[in-house]
Amino acid sequence: GETHSAQTRMRVGYIALAIDLQVPKRIAADELDSLTINTLNLNNEFEAAQGKVVIERLDMPKQSFIDRYWSKPDQELMSEYEFKKAFPQYAYQKEDEAQSWKTTATILDKAFNTAESKTLDLSKIDWEAGAYKLTIQSKDRYGQAVEKEEQFTIYDWDKKNMALEEMAWQ
Repeated sequence: GETHSAQTRMRVGYIALAIDLQVPKRIAADELDSLTINTLNLNNEFEAAQGKVVIERLDMPKQSFIDRYWSKPDQELMSEYEFKKAFPQYAYQKEDEAQSWKTTATILDKAFNTAESKTLDLSKIDWEAGAYKLTIQSKDRYGQAVEKEEQFTIYDWDKKNMALEEMAWQ
């Protein structure tokens, strides 16, 4: 007789939805006119989802920082004033990390539904050079919340101001 065999791989997890969003870390203002939202189940197959996308402008530090050669301490032994006086080019705590920067303005707050369209239109936004945070929120088919955050930088070669106060920016 003839025999047949087959194999199937299954991924198991607590959240049944993955959101894949290809956001470049740095992009020119005139190049960011749309983003593609891919919502996938655990087997990397398309699964329709709906939710909300929020883009916020971040308040960047006024100075540039050098990466530390040592890890940040869990307890500070010096006051911030003493540290800044001795090491002016290094961050005292987390002021060099985009995750800790405050938001200054909401640029976009829009609902999405990948059953209708996977493309998020950003062509009507007048981008200014600077740092931004994109947050996308949805729920899987079981009601579990899914959230993804991405930081990105917009630059504009036509304007004379820098997007980030960063040394060796490229």
